Amino acid sequence: MGKVDKDLEAFQVLQDDALDISDKISDLISLVKKVGESKSKIYNVAFIYNNKMCDVYNYIQDKGFHFSELLLSKAINNYFISLLNMCLLYLSKYFKLFLEDKHNNNYESRIKYLNKYLEICDSIYNFSIERDAFEVVEKNKNLFQQHGIKVDIDDFCNEMYSELDELNIKQIKSDDKPSTINDDYNFSDIQEELEMYKKLNSKK
Repeated sequence: MGKVDKDLEAFQVLQDDALDISDKISDLISLVKKVGESKSKIYNVAFIYNNKMCDVYNYIQDKGFHFSELLLSKAINNYFISLLNMCLLYLSKYFKLFLEDKHNNNYESRIKYLNKYLEICDSIYNFSIERDAFEVVEKNKNLFQQHGIKVDIDDFCNEMYSELDELNIKQIKSDDKPSTINDDYNFSDIQEELEMYKKLNSKK
């Protein structure tokens, strides 16, 4: 199998990994659109994710590197998958509150979850590998630590930093160009949904 075939295969594997959650998000979006409460267009974050990963794939290939050989490719995809999971939780919480609100008295309390979903759509859509890749490496480091994965985290990160250097991507100071990556997601309001998904995943 040639390098190009391996790159395309690696890309497809990552896309397949996101397929299940993408389907769930699409189903929830259909339900939310039927509700018709939002004044904003409900973008499908799964489509945005697919398009952005295609951009990442093309960027790496255009630089003369192989998508399948870079840890950075997987790190960026892992970051996006974590955002897709956030989207699923926020949409689930929004729709749950809508169903519970028989008299439509709590619009403001639930619409914030839909707005958070739209923020994540913007975050993925505006992602720039040249601006945000260094932050993604750090976020993957945090994911390793949070899940208690027993690996040499610094070794992984150093390899990805080497890849960024080979791609000639330099770290941009946040004062010079603000990142679109948002860190202020508060899960305290959706703890119930988060625990439910943890239980479901532990049974797989």
